[in-house]
Amino acid sequence: SVTIAGTTTGVENGQLVSVMIDGVAVGTATVTNNAWTLNGVNLSAYADGQTFTVTADVSDAAGNPATQATRDISTTDTTAPTVAIATKIGR
Repeated sequence: SVTIAGTTTGVENGQLVSVMIDGVAVGTATVTNNAWTLNGVNLSAYADGQTFTVTADVSDAAGNPATQATRDISTTDTTAPTVAIATKIGR
């Protein structure tokens, strides 16, 4: 899993940032001191090297929406290595 984080301007503490990957909601994060962090985002469905689009949306306490933040990101080696033990019977 990965962490997706960002910043805001003019957004009050406690407002929720909605985060999407390729149009699919992956979670919400709470604004604290004009910053937000979404932990534990699972990217295992994406192939190594695949590019996807992350968007974030938030509104201030008065309901004014911020301009959507958008960023293309690529996965990097999400495949875990393996190890095996083989036995050889012989003299």
